[in-house]
Amino acid sequence: MNAGLWIWLAAAPLCAQPPSGPDSSALSVSSPSSASSGLLDGFVLPATAPVTADIVLKGFERLDSAIKTVQASFSQELQWEGSGASQRAGGRFFYQAPDLFRIEQSSPEAQVTVSDGRHIWVWRISTNQVIKTRLDAWKRSEPLAQNLLDLGHYASLLSRYELVGATTAVAASGQRAIDIRLKPRDPKAHFRLVLILSGNDFFPREALLSAGDLSVRTRFSAVRFNELVPESMFRFRPPPDAEVFDNPSLPGVVNQ
Repeated sequence: MNAGLWIWLAAAPLCAQPPSGPDSSALSVSSPSSASSGLLDGFVLPATAPVTADIVLKGFERLDSAIKTVQASFSQELQWEGSGASQRAGGRFFYQAPDLFRIEQSSPEAQVTVSDGRHIWVWRISTNQVIKTRLDAWKRSEPLAQNLLDLGHYASLLSRYELVGATTAVAASGQRAIDIRLKPRDPKAHFRLVLILSGNDFFPREALLSAGDLSVRTRFSAVRFNELVPESMFRFRPPPDAEVFDNPSLPGVVNQ
């Protein structure tokens, strides 16, 4: 898997135009607006006490049990320190528990990524190429597949990461935000992850992944929870003339 695909899949950007045929109706979704009120009813973030690993764990556990669907817009910026190179991406993200998701990237080029719960499909529209691989294999090969995109399983983050710091602040909107800094417990994992969580619902509104000279910042906005998402959003049928790469080798994964 090339570096570009790692970025597309790992940090949450991907595609815009709908597939041809039956899947084209998938984009008839209501316009987004923030809707998180009541998601974590009964959970109170301490006003002055330090944010501990136990508080983060309890917040994530409540979030995991509350989320059924998520719709959001995203933007992403990649920067390579030293070279000064950068790239921006953006689009829409859709999720349905437990393992269905769709990422529609509109920039810098149109691309669609769909998980049907068993397989993940990546359609690069400009070249009409489709990559298909097993969802479990992708999760083992991509660092952020087991954290930022692992909706419904955020509580397990603290079994794989050490919480090395947490602070709270008040955002421009007046809402509280929680900044948590995570370090992989696996000594072979050479990256750092920062998540900025909403104080209202604990959902990560922003993530910063740092690996070597590369940093990837992803922001979510217009987040909507537990609204109906059409099942067609999570089905993918390659265009008849597309070049399909079925189950390509992933780093560190033996295909079966």
